[in-house]
Amino acid sequence: MSGVARLLISSPDGNMRIASAVTARLDSTAIRSKTYHGYAQIIRLYLKPELGRIVLSKLEPQDVQAMLNHLVERGLSALTVSHVHAHLRGALNQAVKWGMVPRNVAALVDPPRVPHTEVTPLDPQQARRLLEALEGERLQALFAVPLAAGLRPSEALGLRWQDVDFDAGTISVFQGVQRLEGKLRLQELKTRRSRRTISLPSSVLDLLQAHQLRQQEARTLLGPEWKETGLVFTTWFGTALEPRHVVRSVKRILQKASLPDIRFYDLRHTCASLLLA
Repeated sequence: MSGVARLLISSPDGNMRIASAVTARLDSTAIRSKTYHGYAQIIRLYLKPELGRIVLSKLEPQDVQAMLNHLVERGLSALTVSHVHAHLRGALNQAVKWGMVPRNVAALVDPPRVPHTEVTPLDPQQARRLLEALEGERLQALFAVPLAAGLRPSEALGLRWQDVDFDAGTISVFQGVQRLEGKLRLQELKTRRSRRTISLPSSVLDLLQAHQLRQQEARTLLGPEWKETGLVFTTWFGTALEPRHVVRSVKRILQKASLPDIRFYDLRHTCASLLLA
C-alpha cells in the first residue's frame, strides 16, 4: 500500500498530523539508500519532535519559523537547519499535489543563510611538496589519485581493481563508499555524468601498480584472515577504509610537509589548479 493510501485510511476525518505527512512522502518517493536514511534521521530528530503533533491542515508559516528558530538556538548549523526546512517543504509540496492542503506554508518561510565555504586548493608548488611528503606512505597512491584525477574522497575509497585499466592508462568511476546504518557500503553514483572514465599520468599508474603488488603480498601473508572486497584502497585486512581515519592521515601528512590544513575533499580541487597550471 502506498504512503498516501495509508494516510487516507488512517486519517479519514482530515486530521492528519505532520509526522504522518513527512513519513508518507519518504515512503512514496524513490530515492537512494543514503538519501533515504538522511531524510529518515531528519524526520526522527527534528520534524517529529518539533512539529509532528500539529494537524497538517492547521500548520502555519509561524509554526515553521518557530521550529527553524528553535533549531538554530539549539546550536544546529545553518546547513542542517536548511536541510530540515527543505525536507518539510518537499513533504508539503507532495501534500499539495495530493490535495490534502491548499498551499505549502514552508515555502513562505526562508531558512537561515548557509555561509559559503571557501575552497582552498594547494597551488602546484604545494602539491609537489605534498607528493614528496607522501613518499613511503602505505596509502601514497590513495592521495595521488585524487590529485591526478579529481576524484571525490568517497569515489577514491570506492575504486575497485576491476575499474583500473593499466593497458589503457585509465580508471573508471562507478561507485563510492558511503556509511549507511553504521556500516560502510558501496553505492552506485547518482548521475550518469558522475560515472566517468579518467586518464591517469604514468607516474600515478606506477604508484597503483606498486600498491597492487603490496596488497597481493598482504593477501598472501594473511591467508584466510584477508577479507576480499576487490577494493583498491583497503585496511591491512582488505576491508573498506574508514573515511575518518583517512582524514586523520591527510592532516598528519600536511603537517609533516608544513602545508595548509586543507580537507581531503580539497585534493580534487587541487587537481583542477594543477591542470590550469
